[in-house]
Amino acid sequence: MKTHCGGEANEGIFLTDSKGFIFTGVLGRNLGYQGLQVDQREYFQKARSSGKTVVGNVVRSKATDQLTTVICAPIVSDSSEFLGTVGIVVKVDFLVDLISGSKVGETGYGFLTAKDGLMLAHPNEKFILELNISTVSGMRNLPEKCSLVKAVRMNIPIKVQTRLQDMRL
Repeated sequence: MKTHCGGEANEGIFLTDSKGFIFTGVLGRNLGYQGLQVDQREYFQKARSSGKTVVGNVVRSKATDQLTTVICAPIVSDSSEFLGTVGIVVKVDFLVDLISGSKVGETGYGFLTAKDGLMLAHPNEKFILELNISTVSGMRNLPEKCSLVKAVRMNIPIKVQTRLQDMRL
């Protein structure tokens, strides 16, 4: 029996034991995740410690080396003992392509950072998951400023719009 998982948006699905060892999983094109260890991934640690479903940071997949994020949910026994997790691996390529391919004015371009400033999408692929703009002189506050831009677009109060007018981007 063939099992299919993946497609346009998903890379695959997996199950771990309580120590983060993937004991079964399906990667697109019937490849498997078996044998990989995810105990050091933040999504696994947070799902284990909080007992809640977690959406992980964008990382390079250990199986495919592609940009992904994982939606990870804990599996617990009837007595609330942590048994492991189930994870759905979501591809991020489409979002990266959409953002980094956009043009702003004559020479500008789109990019996307995580809330800490780590570059997630950029026309120069060398910067993705390597450059953190909060460490670049003159750009330390840019992640905060960009989140203000999003707030204005979502019609959050005028006070935010006033602060936005004072910024020089």
